[in-house]
Amino acid sequence: MAKGEKRQGEKQHSEKAVRKVTAAESEAVRKHHLARLEGEPAVRFTVSAEDNHWVVRLDHPDERIGQCLLADALGSTNSDFVNGLAAQLVNAASPAAQADLTKLNFKLAVIKESGPRDQFETMLVAQMAEVHVASMRSAYELAPLWIRSSPVRQRRTRLQ
Repeated sequence: MAKGEKRQGEKQHSEKAVRKVTAAESEAVRKHHLARLEGEPAVRFTVSAEDNHWVVRLDHPDERIGQCLLADALGSTNSDFVNGLAAQLVNAASPAAQADLTKLNFKLAVIKESGPRDQFETMLVAQMAEVHVASMRSAYELAPLWIRSSPVRQRRTRLQ
């Protein structure tokens, strides 16, 4: 047997190579940390159970400041518009008895990150976010059952 060859049945021990971080990866991590450190407060919804029903609220310790952050995210100072659109987002994310916070906060993040300049841009982006969610749900439902229930997909879903 030549030097360095392994006999059949002998376990091969390989050392895991230390991978060097690329410049692009390093820059992405730097941007992410910088955005987290300097970032503006996130606008998020939360759900709580009260008197046998679910209540959706802004996840901020000061309700007035939370409302201002929501208005800013939605690109409007009109409280009727802000409350109306927030109610529509909640209703669209609540086909069951409880709101789907992942979908609700996703749609809010999409709107906020688009930086709408007025109510019309906000409504268009809200529709785009809702169409996106519906498209992804349809793609999932159209996938064969063996793909939807695969262990790999279940692991990927739990990573979130």
